[in-house]
Amino acid sequence: MKNLYLITVFLTSLLIGCREKNDNCTPESTIGNFTAGKQIRMEYDAENNRNIYSIEDGNNMVFEYKHASAQCANTYDDELLETLTFEVDKDAKQFKFVDSQIITSQCFYQQIGTWVYLSHNEIKSGVIEGTQISEGKWKVTTSVWTTPLLSAEAPKKIQFEQLFER
Repeated sequence: MKNLYLITVFLTSLLIGCREKNDNCTPESTIGNFTAGKQIRMEYDAENNRNIYSIEDGNNMVFEYKHASAQCANTYDDELLETLTFEVDKDAKQFKFVDSQIITSQCFYQQIGTWVYLSHNEIKSGVIEGTQISEGKWKVTTSVWTTPLLSAEAPKKIQFEQLFER
């Protein structure tokens, strides 16, 4: 009977401890920024059957949306960064890309983390639209679907409304 009591006390303490708030965490965050004088270059990697994207100097604006998951000091390998990147004409004051037009923006999605397949997913469907609010600020609304790279992979919906700053 004494052992049953000790086990009950131990399990109760364990459960109470698991419900405590973890103050050792950095909360999730999102940021939107854009850079003038850039462009996105896409190259096809025939060996791995996928597109490779890079940002380089150019004549347009490149927008990057970044979402970082919460990260806790006592949890290993919980880091995850998701990015959605696209290109807009340097003279635009507003833009709207719908479905097949999205390809002209060189839009791609990427996840970076310990337990994800590092890849660039092409975006071919949905809507990306933005309006310039001031010289260094844009309001961008997005609802797009990723193009799976692997047959077992499902498309992922990326949706946000974000202020982008230079």
